[in-house]
This record gives sequence, structure tokens and C-alpha cells, in this order.
Amino acid sequence: GYQGGVEQIVTTANLYRPDFLFHCGDLTPFGQENQYQAIDSVLAQSVVPVYTTIGNHDIKNGGGALYQEYFGSSTYSFDLGPAHFTVFNTSSGYVSSQEFSWLEQDLSQTEAEFRFVFTHIPPFDPRTGENHTLFNSTTSVQLMSLFETYEVDVVFAGHIHMYNETVINGVRYVITGGAGASLYADEDNGGIYHYM
Repeated sequence: GYQGGVEQIVTTANLYRPDFLFHCGDLTPFGQENQYQAIDSVLAQSVVPVYTTIGNHDIKNGGGALYQEYFGSSTYSFDLGPAHFTVFNTSSGYVSSQEFSWLEQDLSQTEAEFRFVFTHIPPFDPRTGENHTLFNSTTSVQLMSLFETYEVDVVFAGHIHMYNETVINGVRYVITGGAGASLYADEDNGGIYHYM
């Protein structure tokens, strides 16, 4: 859900005019058509392009087909200036071998100076004793190894309702999941409503 947070972000973006916005998934609470219509109407007010990532809530109740109808493919990449931007789908909690192969091919073929990856579910949970991440820890390790091999600068994810920034083996991981839903940490540990 978004409870007004996305509206505030669009209003701010329209004022400051960044080149574009990214949303790291869970555009809807339950993947229902009226919820897709609601978020689509809010994002349509943005004067700058908005790039989306599919989240686990967006695929509930068959919402994956609606996501594709409203926002297009859940896996894509593009270049802008010296940067390469990759979006890939972790909404189910798993990464298929096909998705993994696509990601590796995409990252291996770019010669961009800067590489940014966007997905919904991060490969680790920064909170002690919590595990709100991918279902297969082997996949998480493989993904992180892939990011290191292809020198990804930053991996952005949502899913965990908090803000966290962690550098592991030269890759910066940013969890930015505080755009409106209930928070999963106290304020001192990143439980803040935010955009970045």
C-alpha cells in the first residue's frame, strides 16, 4: 500500500524535476485492479518518467498479469549517460534460472561506467534475527556473487519496510521500503518513512 506517500513523492518530483523516479515494488496492497488503477492514476501525474519494479503484493490474486498490463515487463534494462539500469523480478521470493541467466547476460554485456540494479526483495535482511528475504539462501549468495563479479555499484530493493544501506564486498545495497506501509524497525534502525 501507499497511504498517500506516493502522492507526496510525485508532488515533490514535479517540483524538483529529477530525470526519473524508480519504485521498488508493492505498488498495490493486494494486486487488485482497482488498486492498479489507483496507483496508475497517481503515477500519471508525474511529469518525469517513472520506472517500476514488481513486488510480492503486486502478484497477489493473479495481479502479475495486471502489472504487465499497466506497467509492462517486470524485467528490463536501459542506459542513460554513463549509467546502466537493470530491473529484475524477485516478486515470488524466488529467482528462476531464466531470470538469473537474463540478469547475468544483461550485466555482462554492459560497458557502462556505473551499474545500478533494482528489484523488490533484497538478497539479505539487515535486521538481527530476521529473514524477510528470498526463500532460497543459495540464490541470495549467487546473486550477491553476480553483483560483485560485474561490479554493480548499487542494488536497490524494497520489501523490508525500512531504510538500510550496507556495503558488502564493494557492492552497496540500499533497502528503501518506507514509502507508506507499516514499518518493520524502530526509528534508530531505519524504521522511517522516506524516499531517496
